[in-house]
Amino acid sequence: MTSMRCRRQAKPYYWVLVIAMLLTSVACNAVPSGEALQHPKAVQGTLNMEHVGPEQVIALDGEWGFYWKRLISPGEVDIVKPDDYVAVPKAWSQYQLPSGKPNPAGYGTYVLHVHHAAPNKVWAIDIPAISSAYSLWVDGKLLLQNGKVSESPELTGVHIEQRLITFESTDTSIDIVMQVSNGIHPRGGITRSVMLGDANSIIGDQQKRLAFELFLSGALIIMAVYHLGLYVMRTKEKEALFFGMYCFVIALRSLLIGEVFIYKLLPWLDWAVALKKIEFLCLTVGVLSFAQFLKAIYPQEMSRNICRFITAVCLLYSTIIACMSPLVFTSLLIYFQFMIIGFVTYGFIVFLMAMIHRREGAKISVTGGTILIVSIINDILYYRGIVQTGNYVTLGLFAFVVAQSFILASKFSKAFTHSEEMAHELRGLNNSLERKVQERTNKLVEINELLRIQSSLDGLTGIANRGYFDQMLQTMLTDSRNNKGVLSLLLIDIDNFKSYNDRYGHLQGDACLREVALLLQSEAKEWSGFAARYGGEEFAVIAPIDAAAAARLAATLVRRTYELQIVHAASVTAPFVTISCGVTTYTAVKPEVCSAGSLIEAADEALYKVKRQGRNGYCVASGLPTEEAH
Repeated sequence: MTSMRCRRQAKPYYWVLVIAMLLTSVACNAVPSGEALQHPKAVQGTLNMEHVGPEQVIALDGEWGFYWKRLISPGEVDIVKPDDYVAVPKAWSQYQLPSGKPNPAGYGTYVLHVHHAAPNKVWAIDIPAISSAYSLWVDGKLLLQNGKVSESPELTGVHIEQRLITFESTDTSIDIVMQVSNGIHPRGGITRSVMLGDANSIIGDQQKRLAFELFLSGALIIMAVYHLGLYVMRTKEKEALFFGMYCFVIALRSLLIGEVFIYKLLPWLDWAVALKKIEFLCLTVGVLSFAQFLKAIYPQEMSRNICRFITAVCLLYSTIIACMSPLVFTSLLIYFQFMIIGFVTYGFIVFLMAMIHRREGAKISVTGGTILIVSIINDILYYRGIVQTGNYVTLGLFAFVVAQSFILASKFSKAFTHSEEMAHELRGLNNSLERKVQERTNKLVEINELLRIQSSLDGLTGIANRGYFDQMLQTMLTDSRNNKGVLSLLLIDIDNFKSYNDRYGHLQGDACLREVALLLQSEAKEWSGFAARYGGEEFAVIAPIDAAAAARLAATLVRRTYELQIVHAASVTAPFVTISCGVTTYTAVKPEVCSAGSLIEAADEALYKVKRQGRNGYCVASGLPTEEAH
């Protein structure tokens, strides 16, 4: 009975886990910061960026000029006519040139002219890990050499690594020339999308990808150590050994694909001898260990003969990988991939049979297996150049590994959990009512506090909202009267904000409001005050300071806002976003300012005086606003 209750309690956690993994997949593979509004394609060797946004990242896909069996220098591009215009990304062995179909081993030159690019800008090019050596020129300058480009396949030195370079272009056109050579891979040429865009956007996207890959690798290594440790403690539990091996080889393989982080750790490693062999051996050992793991956890559903067949195929292919050149074993990969698809499909059937037989953890295995199968099929299509979605098998494997680790952990702790739960239930009978009341009371207190905080904040900018401002202005004004103190109010308006929204859009306008709000809040805190959003593009600052200090604060806010250098090409005031500020101060010896309404009215009149005199400044009012604008 207790065992059944353990399974029922664990079940919701499994589904929460699955949902979390799916959300992680969506979040980590979302559109990058330079999200494209337009998707231009290269036509006849030319790509038009006229309608591309300033922070947009685009794929340089389409028709590139192609010179087969010729390493053309940038100076020869305008003189020598290309053999043809070919699709990128695509292996050149799939091209049909006038001279015939290129061999996988060979060399050539790709040329692309980018027109209507933003001038005087720092750009970045993100080149994925392709299996060919290349040299990259931009506007006639050699910016990157990856491996060794050679007319001889034997002399070609390959270095498969995700590379990123930045450059500054003062012109509206960008000329890209890539010399590419291949000698040891069945897919030569530019086989994956090359990205061009704003340097900050591309660098940020690369950092996100690298962080996610390291997160997956670290998590898998931790799981490997944990399960191998379980096997050391209980050697008869073979599933822990195979699962730990599986986690380890997948973690190692994730360092060899995508961003190829292993090069940053061990830059001296040779791709052909070490990296590619290790990557493929990780694949075969991973399939082998997973088959043995499946046999260990579901011996009645998993066929012994099929397990032997998979083991034999993995050992044979591992021998070929260890003894042959990359050109040989990579050309055989397609057949091994078909075997993998068949195996994972059979594994899914094994999980379904286990679920029908009500084996422990079978439902979560089916869910994780579905994610794994989809990711494997995606990566096979991506490797063959059929789709350009990216590598997802590591994420799919991670989802499946997490699911299986929970199942194994549940199995190993089942006996201990049973006895511990009995003792826990006995103790719980004595204090369960009191504990539940206390927990609910604490929860209500937390919820009320959270609601109170949320009700006082502006949802867009994160600073105080209008309601909180009205409440605090009255409270602080009353305190100033009672204590014969001073209180200053600053009303602030972003200049020409409607034209900013019309020019850059509401999303960029919201970002501008947040940035200005954070500045106002930061400066207000320095004077023991706070900032609030008064409405639309209007803000307010309240601080217990006199008129002279309030004037200095206003001057600081005007100056610091301009120094943010938020570009505002539609402004009639300045090239950057500016603010206007109206200031009024209450003192106990000046009874003419005696209410919150009169303070707001005086500050508002001072604000409009600044606007009439050209904006980007401040005006201090004493009672009625008679001071000159600064």
